[in-house]
Amino acid sequence: MQHRQLLKLTLTILGLALAAWLGMGSLHAQKQSKPAEEHADSKHNIKRPDKQVSDLTNDVSAKIPHAGSGNSPTIRNLIDQQIFSAMKRDNIPSAPLSNDYEFCRRLYLDLIGRIPTTEQL
Repeated sequence: MQHRQLLKLTLTILGLALAAWLGMGSLHAQKQSKPAEEHADSKHNIKRPDKQVSDLTNDVSAKIPHAGSGNSPTIRNLIDQQIFSAMKRDNIPSAPLSNDYEFCRRLYLDLIGRIPTTEQL
């Protein structure tokens, strides 16, 4: 019986020593990596397509006439009543009404994923 306990204790100590040794090797490998090369400035100066899309959106939206007058939409049915009463209760302002150009632009973005040109509108 004592022999089994000694064997378990020995294996446990060996397992702990092995885990510590492997952990130290991993830590040593992390210290040897060169973070200066890894985070070079040239990698951070890439062109951002999202900024280009944002700039294009701002350019196109400036050319489109806006229809929103800030008035809240007309409540026409039970669903409108439920939605707008919940928005009023939670102090959520409704978006202004859009005209056909804005609606078409939103539709293009949703269906195609691209902003239409002014000629397409």
